[in-house]
Amino acid sequence: MMINLLLLVALVPSAALCQDLEARTLGFFTVEYPAFTSVIDLADTPGLYDLFVTTFETQPNTTDEVYAVRDLAAKLDNVSAITTELVTDEILYPNEINLVPEEVFGTPDVLWVASGFFVPTKNDGAVHLLSLQYGVPATTVFVTDDPVPWYFHRADFLDMNGDGLIDIVSARCNVTNHALMWYEHPSEGDPHKQIWKSHHIVDGPDIFFRIHELPVPGGSTRTAIISTQYFTQLLTVTWTEDENGLWNDPSKIYHRVIDKDRGNYFDLEVVDLNADGNLDLLVSVNRQSNGSLMAFEIPADFRVDEYKPHTLGDGFDGVPLQGSGSPGSPVSFYPKSKPSYVKPEIILSGDDDGNVYLFTAEDDKDPSNWNYAYDSIFAAEGIVGTVSVKDVDGDNYEELFIPAYSQDELHIMTFAP
Repeated sequence: MMINLLLLVALVPSAALCQDLEARTLGFFTVEYPAFTSVIDLADTPGLYDLFVTTFETQPNTTDEVYAVRDLAAKLDNVSAITTELVTDEILYPNEINLVPEEVFGTPDVLWVASGFFVPTKNDGAVHLLSLQYGVPATTVFVTDDPVPWYFHRADFLDMNGDGLIDIVSARCNVTNHALMWYEHPSEGDPHKQIWKSHHIVDGPDIFFRIHELPVPGGSTRTAIISTQYFTQLLTVTWTEDENGLWNDPSKIYHRVIDKDRGNYFDLEVVDLNADGNLDLLVSVNRQSNGSLMAFEIPADFRVDEYKPHTLGDGFDGVPLQGSGSPGSPVSFYPKSKPSYVKPEIILSGDDDGNVYLFTAEDDKDPSNWNYAYDSIFAAEGIVGTVSVKDVDGDNYEELFIPAYSQDELHIMTFAP
């Protein structure tokens, strides 16, 4: 999670084979301190993918920048010539960025950015809204009303109280406190110009989480929020037993520990990893000496049954760890070039260890086989941020967008021959 931000050393890019997918480099362009990336298809240019990059530096008393690269497909033939467009320079330590679902406001092309971290003078974070309808640079609006400094890394959207308006869900944390929160969509006035009232769900969640409908016995589902509690070293799930799926009655909200004692649980996805038709948790775990990529089988009743663990990668064999052993965010995808695949490929940012890893299932058809082969497809001496995976040019081969934080470079690779 980019804890080791002061380790700024040289970058050495490479391409490597992992199973039958080969990544090759298309080049890189300059971005100062690139951290989180998102590839987004905006409504004003349908079918043309744009790259959004958040950046931050450790210099106190400075704001940081968010940049965009428009129409990526048109620029892949000359990556070194790519220039960025400033989206905003008003945010303290912007983290993850993505698109607000259009139904939240009834208008397209609004982005959210979560901000703040424990760097001095940059720890007063928020969830921000950036409307691109009026051009860029965009004016940022923070909608969280937290009275003391907190930092935020992710946001999601869900009608929490049944009023027909979609609210914001996020996790906030500081040095000593951590909580899962929701922020109420104002019922009157312009929601872009108001503070959204905060509601506490449960203590513990701090950085990353996922919201997903999970089945329970009897054929129904519950809305679950699965959280990787980095600072308290827990993997947890929170849900409501309200018959209408609402979250505004604390007596109907439940919380349990899925797993513990493995280290700092960092980021996760909810995906069927072994092709048995059931969803699993894909979780990256940080440790002092090395990191792990874990899978947890979601049981028939996620509320009470045990989650069976599987280690997909541990210590990343053969690749010397340069940092604290803190893998970053995993990204699962199904290669367009291999439509017969039933198990996803996985891209994992090595974060402090400076690598990007490709994981491929050893047996793509056998649900009982959880073994994944993995290798580094990009190697750096410094920090690697959050990688995006998307086929942006329609050739049926995914591109990778890799922020090399320590070297001020954004690398683009492709699986195309």
